[in-house]
Amino acid sequence: MIPENEAGVIIEFASICRSMGWEIIHAQAGFPDLVVRHIGNGQEYRAEVEYKSSNFKAHKHNPFGCDLVIAWVHDWQDCLMPMWIVPEWRGEMPGTMTNEQREIVRLRIENESLQAQIVELRNNSQPEISNLTKSCPCPLCGKVCKNDHAKAAHMRWQHGQNGKKIQGG
Repeated sequence: MIPENEAGVIIEFASICRSMGWEIIHAQAGFPDLVVRHIGNGQEYRAEVEYKSSNFKAHKHNPFGCDLVIAWVHDWQDCLMPMWIVPEWRGEMPGTMTNEQREIVRLRIENESLQAQIVELRNNSQPEISNLTKSCPCPLCGKVCKNDHAKAAHMRWQHGQNGKKIQGG
């Protein structure tokens, strides 16, 4: 079977892990997905399963919450997380990470998230920017102002705070 999603990766991994000297001792819907144990030495690892390795950062997982990523496709080239790519995995022990490396991964994920939020804010502010360039007639005297901000300034200066026409304005 060739997986098409995360659930498929879990099924495929579960079908081969015992023959590679590993067992799944816990599975859950939340993060991390699995706890795996090496049958020979009993060492346990918290594992997050993803179809693509880059989904770990797309889902904004905390690298302090797991020990390795199990994926079908490896497309996160600058990842510092220990990685098992299921089609290539031969049962080897995962690498280890220092807390400093985990913090680097966490900060990279946070940085990408903030960059995405900036792009979204820029995209969502386009109507406001276009609003700055439309013509806006004054409701009291009919003068056409360049935009809402200019109209507001015109009304303050020409019509005062209470909206009454000022003589000579």
